[in-house]
Amino acid sequence: MTVSISRKSRSATGTSRRRLVLSVLALAVGWGSLVHAANNSVQGAKKDDGGFDGDAPTAILVEASSGSVLFEKNADELRAPSSMMKLMTAEVVFHAIKQGDVKLTDEYHVSENAWRKGGAPAGGSTMFAAINSKIAVDDLLHGAI
Repeated sequence: MTVSISRKSRSATGTSRRRLVLSVLALAVGWGSLVHAANNSVQGAKKDDGGFDGDAPTAILVEASSGSVLFEKNADELRAPSSMMKLMTAEVVFHAIKQGDVKLTDEYHVSENAWRKGGAPAGGSTMFAAINSKIAVDDLLHGAI
């Protein structure tokens, strides 16, 4: 899914930071979740061969300091965004707000391309935003969580 959004530019640095935040947001919504590690599905469900198994259709476990993948199950399968992905997206946005790169009152334009390819047509979550509407970051966050 491709999400196209535009923003009035203020400064080169601010615009770059906003683009980064929006790229992460678009990637999170469009690419789907790679992480679906529910507490009950992986924890304690060991197979005889020493590996893990669980009820979750997809999962990935990454060692934070090295980035090494310790476990994966259908990690490259495209899926609709999960609650975890939405929370991770919210964390990125809240960090950008804390840094002063984005304000809750900043508005983003919903392009026709994003409207036609995202949300309901893509089989994922939707806010039912109208084409060419402007939505404040605060409303986008409430729509996601």
